[in-house]
Amino acid sequence: TVLHMDPISVGNEKVNAIRAAVTEAMNEINESYTPHDFRITDGEEHINLIFDIVVPIDEKLETTAENVSKLKENIKALDARYAAVIAIDHAMV
Repeated sequence: TVLHMDPISVGNEKVNAIRAAVTEAMNEINESYTPHDFRITDGEEHINLIFDIVVPIDEKLETTAENVSKLKENIKALDARYAAVIAIDHAMV
């Protein structure tokens, strides 16, 4: 048996507010994207927003790359300290 746990803060108001803003920005680009494993590494001058996005299995790689690039720009516009670190997962169905 293997157990995998991600270091995710549950119930943290700051993290929840940032996650909500990122999810809204993501939905503006593609409503079928689903975020998960959202966490942050917080610093005074730089804040990494680390999360995965599930994209539709039939989406072209070029489209995904363009949308992720747009999302990173939109996240940076929320706060200049934000740097999005995004892993792409493909839906299995």
